Amino acid sequence: MKQFSFAIFFFTVSFLAKSQVDFGIKSGINLNQLKSDAYLVSGGKNSTKNSSVAFHVGVFVDISLNKRFSLTGEIQYSRRGDDFSKNANYLEIPIIATYKPIRIIGIQLGIGPGVFLSSESNYGFKSDLGLLSGINIKLSNRINFLARYSYGLTPTILREPPGLTYNGITLDSEIKEIKAYNNAAQIGICVRLTNPK
Repeated sequence: MKQFSFAIFFFTVSFLAKSQVDFGIKSGINLNQLKSDAYLVSGGKNSTKNSSVAFHVGVFVDISLNKRFSLTGEIQYSRRGDDFSKNANYLEIPIIATYKPIRIIGIQLGIGPGVFLSSESNYGFKSDLGLLSGINIKLSNRINFLARYSYGLTPTILREPPGLTYNGITLDSEIKEIKAYNNAAQIGICVRLTNPK
């Protein structure tokens, strides 16, 4: 077991030594949408979509595998939710693969776990998982423009009666449960702090 662990460690160090590793900071705007599905006892479903504008800020590490592919890990503070939920605070940890068809454009796909931190409301937010897709445009050797969409795969709000509330209204026995999903379009700037090679 020790030999196996050492081999994995040696392989990882050797791989990183041959790769270009960049660190940086990022920030931008969130165009949030909280999609809520209220499931009825009768079997039907009522859906609503509420929006808000917020922000995100964080750090990233980018590992270039070759001229075409790279892997990026991020840690960022992000405000989500909608106007009713009064800004839910999350720690997002996106893991993204990037393919560069040309030198200045990267096509991105990944997953975005979101760890719930706090909210100004008692809606019952919880941690969730999103599917990420987007584009990364190189503006200079240090600055990239980022446009990304996060599609919620797991509900960030999952509530059941009794005492169930929805948008501040106490619901009656017609509602079986509510599931709400975080979706967001993110627009921002990434700044590399390491020297370009």
